[in-house]
Amino acid sequence: MIVVAGSVPIKPDKLDELRSAARVVCAAARREKGCVSYDFSLDLQNPTLMRIFEQWETSADLDAHLNQPHTRRFLDQLGTMAAGAPDVKRYLVERVEAL
Repeated sequence: MIVVAGSVPIKPDKLDELRSAARVVCAAARREKGCVSYDFSLDLQNPTLMRIFEQWETSADLDAHLNQPHTRRFLDQLGTMAAGAPDVKRYLVERVEAL
């Protein structure tokens, strides 16, 4: 399994725009092959920090997602909404266990 996790600081005046763009890309991504979960949230302590959490069955599925028109459009939009550099990483998960 592949996990994508991280955060992006968002300009305060762009939060409504972010919510709208995130709804569109989430709806499309969740229908893609290999998508296990695809979520964005705003941090409780810092409501201008967007959290990212995605799970994909394979690296190929994630790579295909990153080349989708809706993903490219969202990333372009995100560039105008970001208040700083994103901190997003891809994790290769060998095993998952319930806590």
